[in-house]
Amino acid sequence: MSLPLRSLAVAALAAGLAAVPACNRSSKPKVAVVTNCVADFWELCKAGAQKAADAEGVELVFRMPPKMDVSSQNEIIEDISKTGLAGIAVSVINPEEQTPKLRQLASRMNLVAIDNDAPQSNRVSYIGTDNYEAGKAVARLVKKALPTGGTVALFIGSVSSDNAKNRIAGVLDGLADAAEKKEDHGPWNGQYREKYGAYTLYHREPYTDAGDEAKAQDNAKDVIEKLKGTPDLALVGLYAYNPKHILIAARSKGAVGALKIVGFD
Repeated sequence: MSLPLRSLAVAALAAGLAAVPACNRSSKPKVAVVTNCVADFWELCKAGAQKAADAEGVELVFRMPPKMDVSSQNEIIEDISKTGLAGIAVSVINPEEQTPKLRQLASRMNLVAIDNDAPQSNRVSYIGTDNYEAGKAVARLVKKALPTGGTVALFIGSVSSDNAKNRIAGVLDGLADAAEKKEDHGPWNGQYREKYGAYTLYHREPYTDAGDEAKAQDNAKDVIEKLKGTPDLALVGLYAYNPKHILIAARSKGAVGALKIVGFD
């Protein structure tokens, strides 16, 4: 989902959560949005959500965990869920680990999943993009940048969230030759191989940074240094901040023009 669409979605969310019937509601319902990390696009979403909250007479709580960490996010959710919320929207970091607690939350208030889904959490709905198809779109960009094949390095915050699994799967399926796959496999299944069609997956798995932008930049610098002189090289950033830090890393290493950068989000 593009940044404006993300912002519009969350702006609508502030009003939408309050519109669903809920118990223990005051005259001015309170809703919350809990992101998965601190990022520029969440700042845009916060502005949109606040605008909608003001227009609809809704009290908004908007919280961003300082890092992409389940315990940090759970602590925030636990604290604000005790403040008389009519509803809460969460960008779930690890749906498998968090679903039991989210189900308990959904039994007490309206729960919406945003950006990252948790399909088994009993959430009211999910607002987000089709990350698998988005990953395939990224693969098309890689093929356009490296039409005869080459080496690809992937960078992302984590491999545990719903959107990460789907983005990774979409990229890898999109790079693979038709003969290598009988059908698209959907969400990443935890298995990697070295070759996907004419493309080699460097490191045989994505580089992760847990939402730490300094780590994201260090990861990119490390790969650029190790692959210096490698022809037909593409570095692919799959979370919003990754492409920015790949570019900064390339500039610091004097590698601009020596590699391709593909960004998503």
